[in-house]
Amino acid sequence: YLSRREGVNAISEFRMVVDEKPEFIPAYLRLAGAHVLNQEIELAEDTLQIAQKIQPDSREVAVALARLYVLKKDVESSEKQLRKILEKNPDDLQIQMNLGDLLVSKINFKGAEHQFRLIKDKAPDNPMGYQRLARLYAGQNRLPDAIAVLEDGYNKNPDNLLIFTTLVRGYMAQRNQDKAIAACEAHIRKNSKDAFAYNLLGQVLAAGKMYSKAEKSIQTAIDLQPMWPVPHNNLVRLYLTQGKKEEAVTRLETALESNPKTPPAYMTLGMLYLQSGDHEKARKTYKKAMENHPDQWTVANNLAFMLSEYPKDSQDLDQALTYARKAQKTAPDNYLVLDTLGWIYYKKEDYGQAEDYIGKALAEAPENPILNFHMGMVFIKNGRQLEAVEKLEKALNSEQEFDGRDKAEEALSQIKAQVG
Repeated sequence: YLSRREGVNAISEFRMVVDEKPEFIPAYLRLAGAHVLNQEIELAEDTLQIAQKIQPDSREVAVALARLYVLKKDVESSEKQLRKILEKNPDDLQIQMNLGDLLVSKINFKGAEHQFRLIKDKAPDNPMGYQRLARLYAGQNRLPDAIAVLEDGYNKNPDNLLIFTTLVRGYMAQRNQDKAIAACEAHIRKNSKDAFAYNLLGQVLAAGKMYSKAEKSIQTAIDLQPMWPVPHNNLVRLYLTQGKKEEAVTRLETALESNPKTPPAYMTLGMLYLQSGDHEKARKTYKKAMENHPDQWTVANNLAFMLSEYPKDSQDLDQALTYARKAQKTAPDNYLVLDTLGWIYYKKEDYGQAEDYIGKALAEAPENPILNFHMGMVFIKNGRQLEAVEKLEKALNSEQEFDGRDKAEEALSQIKAQVG
């Protein structure tokens, strides 16, 4: 009933469970979620408060109450719940981060700074403390302080790509392109096979309109990791920025004519067609790649995702599922494949399977914004608005751009509007 968004029926069923098993906390959490779905916010709060009396130390209940209070714009009560958890477990980094974010929303910058510094000091190998603290400083126009925090984090974690990326973007925000380029080049000197660093350097060079050097750097990233889609996307953007779409298409098609066994050329060409809105040519390109590379899981996964994102009819979704399962046979635990499977099930309105697959993907990459966005959308369909808020906010709090950010913002604002 919850997944079918039938709030009244869901409430009736969960009440029966609560009546029969009054100590069973998951039933209270689901009952509260059903009340939220039915826009009965006060009843949801009453339900969670009863659960908290039964199990005063339950982290799940306190988190659910904190989320509910945020939706009600009662930040004081939300803060009280988060601090209640931290009293029992002061090393709970996720709750500390949530508290810091909440304090930012209260414009209590000093309190937020204290929380983010705690995370940084307690977990110096966790990028989130540095990133949150730097973002706080940047929001206060304290860019030098933000850069200093990120430089400290990078010095302590030279292999952490999230801190490295945020630092380079910090230099760009300071309009210090020379430092951004120097940071990328220094990283590459230590890690000459790091495709990520070459791709980032390409983005920095492109921002400075050094297009020829940018193309060379991004192409190096593709050569090092030919099946990684991000540099292909960036190369496509570079071509489109320069108005070189036709030239790029001709070059890629010529390369494929001379050597049809080159998967990277198919990927770049397919993305070029996708980003210019020519879905039919993109479809044909990806299918041609599948014919020439039937054993490449990345090719099967890309084709599956494209068919599910731009389906002509329900048959396309069935075909997408076939290709995604083919990819899964070769890469059964890869989070990209698991997410593709889950998102296809979401499109097919099988939200139980969608939650199962995307949940497994999130276990492998819990900070990935696309996975959090997808899970947030699934939670909405499963009538679990409170959990949806957490995932959508986590996706939107990421520094990383991702397809669907606008949809995540719209979904989050709709939930908050319903409660308001």
